[in-house]
Formats: sequence, structure tokens, C-alpha cells
Amino acid sequence: MTIALPILKDDPKADLSESLSRAPFFALIDSENHTIKTLVNPNYFQPSGAGIKVAQLLIDSHVNVLLTPRCGENAFQVLKEAGIACYYTVSSNIVENYQAFLDNRL
Repeated sequence: MTIALPILKDDPKADLSESLSRAPFFALIDSENHTIKTLVNPNYFQPSGAGIKVAQLLIDSHVNVLLTPRCGENAFQVLKEAGIACYYTVSSNIVENYQAFLDNRL
């Protein structure tokens, strides 16, 4: 399973971005081997429609779960239709949110 979180820097230890569509990067966690890689969000500076484009980026990246502080309605609908589960985060830390997800606390 691949779990995505919006992050502020190209660093697996970066803080989460408060905005899904305006996040410059995404942390992608492989839940089988617990590794984290980063994915660039090329839609970061889009003047409009960034939410839908980000949703498509996550779909194309084979994401199964999204953990985020916020998700716009348009992006949420696209993710929902693609079968990607969305959860609100509990902190700004990648590892804490991943553990909360594993512990069914989200």
C-alpha cells in the first residue's frame, strides 16, 4: 500500500503542508517495507484547478491512502471516485501521522 502526505520540502523528515494542492512535494510511504520517498508536485504554482491535478498525480502514482490536514472538495471527489481513502492528520510530522494511521487513530 502507498500512503501519501503533502510536505513542504524534498525531505522525508519535512513538516506537512497545510494545503494539499499547494504542497510542493508529497511523501510516499510504502507500507510493506516502511520506506519513504518524495514526489514533486508540478502543479504547485497552478493558478487554478490545482486540486484536481494533484488528485490525478496521486492516482497516477498508485496512491492508496492520503493523509492530509485539508483537502478541497474537488480533489476529494476525484480521489474518492478513484478509491483513495482520505484521512485528516493529527500533527505536522510524517512519522506520527503514519503511526496514527497504522494504529487506526485517524
